Amino acid sequence: MKLKYFTLTSLLVLGACSHFEKPLVENKMADNKIAPYFPNLPDAKYIAASGVKWREFYKNQNLIFAIDYGLKQNKDLKIAAINTQKAQNTLELAKIARKPSLRGVASSDLSGKSGDILTDTYTFGASVPSYEIDFFDRLKSLQKASEENFYSALENQKAIKIAYITTLANAWVNIASDMTQIEILKSNIASLQETAKIVKGRQKYGVANDLDANSVEAQLNELIASLKATQTKLENDKSTLVFLAGGQGVLEFLPNGLKSDFTIAEVAIGLPSDVLLARPDIMAAEHALSGANANLTAARAQKFPSINLTASFGFASNELLNLLAGPRFLITPSISAPIFDNGASDINIDNARLNRDALIHQYEKAINSAFNDVSQALNTRAQIEARIKDQSAAVENYRKSVFLAKRRFEVGIDNYLPLLLAQRNLNNAQATLLNLQTLRANNLIGLYSALSNDDDF
Repeated sequence: MKLKYFTLTSLLVLGACSHFEKPLVENKMADNKIAPYFPNLPDAKYIAASGVKWREFYKNQNLIFAIDYGLKQNKDLKIAAINTQKAQNTLELAKIARKPSLRGVASSDLSGKSGDILTDTYTFGASVPSYEIDFFDRLKSLQKASEENFYSALENQKAIKIAYITTLANAWVNIASDMTQIEILKSNIASLQETAKIVKGRQKYGVANDLDANSVEAQLNELIASLKATQTKLENDKSTLVFLAGGQGVLEFLPNGLKSDFTIAEVAIGLPSDVLLARPDIMAAEHALSGANANLTAARAQKFPSINLTASFGFASNELLNLLAGPRFLITPSISAPIFDNGASDINIDNARLNRDALIHQYEKAINSAFNDVSQALNTRAQIEARIKDQSAAVENYRKSVFLAKRRFEVGIDNYLPLLLAQRNLNNAQATLLNLQTLRANNLIGLYSALSNDDDF
């Protein structure tokens, strides 16, 4: 008897000594190893991106409807929602594992020796199957890991949604840019067709030469070819939008050209800490790292003694009618400890540690990726408005040059060559301006995406 209690006490003490080793350091925000460059943007009015929902950020109703349509169809979001539900179910199972369960039991036992009178014993009652007393926090750590995995799944779902909205919005903007380019080309073609009529009329009376006629015809053909190429691009971009949205119904919500006010004016750059708190991918990596720490604790606890408790309460009788006459209560504790497992538990601990270390690197990578996304978006944002302003002035100057060259050509001062060059310069300047305006739109979308933690589904 003394030996039994000595053995039990020794296992508990040894296990407790092992358990009270230096605890794992709680996960803290890793230091960023890349110094981000955040340029100053003077005269900017910022709205905190972390507090702006996408329905508030996007002002164009057609774009909002297109995003809504896509959110309902997107398969990646449906898969993410399923994964989140699975993580939640795993968490519930981990909680249940820490609680004792109760089962009802009933049996009939017929026993006796050969030639003797057989004895029939009836029993019924309730039992608590083997319940582990969590002295060393193994089950608690597994529950903690499940909680962190669930929160990580939630953040991943948010990150997938933000990335999807960004992709769809950019596709919508590309269509808007195509439509605007088509409008510009049609306007230039119409103007050039009028000029071509003048040249042909002059050529008929010998005022204009063949060089002028060929030049205006060649320029007109160039613009028509550009128009057809842009129309093809528009159809391809529509196809991309349909693919992203998951159905042709999104074509009901096409843009009407590229407008500068389809979003709010600005979004805030915030401080580095604000960026980290706003990014769901960073929060997902942080929860995954915390879960790995918890799994490492559980793996260590696996080496400690395991104490289980089995209990039952019920009634037994040799007669079914007198079953309630004999109540019985039984508690059976047991303890087990690993002695020799060929190093399996050490390998499990090492794997848990390696998984934790890999997630540390993943976490630091997510932080640096966030800084890089925001830095690049701000680098573009820092000069885009000035570039658009200068390019707009260039377009106006070229437009005036076209007007003057056309007047000089019409009154016979110059041949068609100055007008040809002026018109070509205007076409190129207009294309550059449209590209900058498209870049500004995509940049606003990207900057909001880099800073957002929007959970509005």
